[in-house]
Amino acid sequence: MKKYNWVFLCLFLYLVCIGAGITTRNSYTDIWAEVPAQPQDRIKYVFREDKDAYFTASPQSILDQAAVIVSATANSEGENKGKTFLTKMTVNKIHKNDGSFTGTTLVVCEPIRLNKITSQKDGKPLYTMEMLQGNGHRARTKITPGKNYILLLREFLPKGYRTEIPTYTMIESPYAKLSPDSTTTAEQYAKPTWPIDYEQSKEYEILLQDKNQTNTFFDTKKKVLSLLQ
Repeated sequence: MKKYNWVFLCLFLYLVCIGAGITTRNSYTDIWAEVPAQPQDRIKYVFREDKDAYFTASPQSILDQAAVIVSATANSEGENKGKTFLTKMTVNKIHKNDGSFTGTTLVVCEPIRLNKITSQKDGKPLYTMEMLQGNGHRARTKITPGKNYILLLREFLPKGYRTEIPTYTMIESPYAKLSPDSTTTAEQYAKPTWPIDYEQSKEYEILLQDKNQTNTFFDTKKKVLSLLQ
């Protein structure tokens, strides 16, 4: 009986090693490099609704959550790390600084998961992008190169750790990434389809379905930007 136990144990360990090998190989596959060559309708951006409480927060309380607030622009696409995009940005203006930000560039960590699956319909690859579940940022869109943003940031690395370029992530709020140059109002806002093509999602500051949340977002955004002037 003991002999068979050893056989099963060896077989189990063998399967674990095979599984680990497959996982390791997939983790080093650069899915993001495949995306630019794909048709637009093969890349979907999936978004979720946030609780009303995150939209109805007062403008000052939103600003108080951030350790660093900057106006910044990305010169190129972020680097994908599977469940994260690390985007290097040039800072145009500092609105708030807790002392941790120095220099003229920073890296923003966006918790966006990129997945690749095979369509059961035609056998071709499909790609999905989605903000990882969290409070106050499910409706946010990805940073797009060339656009100016107001970013409300908090430190990304554990206390005491530093990188050559300061690294942050956005606060958990729908207002953590604002487009100050956008002239879109609540009345002009076109409700996005779900899921939306990734290229189309770039035209949106935020992806909302609820009319009340849309009205609240644009009203609060205006007040937040006013406080930063």
